[in-house]
Amino acid sequence: MAAVRCLLPFCALLLAPGLGAIQFDHVESQAIFVQTQKPTGEYIFEYDKDELFHVDADRKEAEWRNPAFKDFPTVDIQGALGNFAVMKTNLEIWMKRSNNTPATNAPEVPTLPSEAADTLVCALGLAVGIIGIIMGTVLIIKGMKHNPSHRRRMK
Repeated sequence: MAAVRCLLPFCALLLAPGLGAIQFDHVESQAIFVQTQKPTGEYIFEYDKDELFHVDADRKEAEWRNPAFKDFPTVDIQGALGNFAVMKTNLEIWMKRSNNTPATNAPEVPTLPSEAADTLVCALGLAVGIIGIIMGTVLIIKGMKHNPSHRRRMK
């Protein structure tokens, strides 16, 4: 417990780079995930927010972002695949312990509006259009009556 108390302030400094307490020149990050659906898993290795490579759990091979690093000797693809196996086993255990039924992904089928609703919408649209035409015509005629320069041109 004492080790955790000593480690927490250090972790807080690492997680808050905006505070300026600790500054880094370069950052390496690794992420791994597994799931029950396709794709089943991926291991990503990044350096300074640029992906160098990732290991695809389905194809069991590394995909390099930059082919120049393809022969990089320190990449342990088999280790990543072993981590996938362990994480998949842990995921299955957690799913059994949660005692939840898996979600069904049934697609929602959109229902079409009834014919009466469709007719009503068309009638309302037509009424709004006719009212717009009438109001526009009335405003144009009123504008022509009140504009003295227009009367001179007509004479």
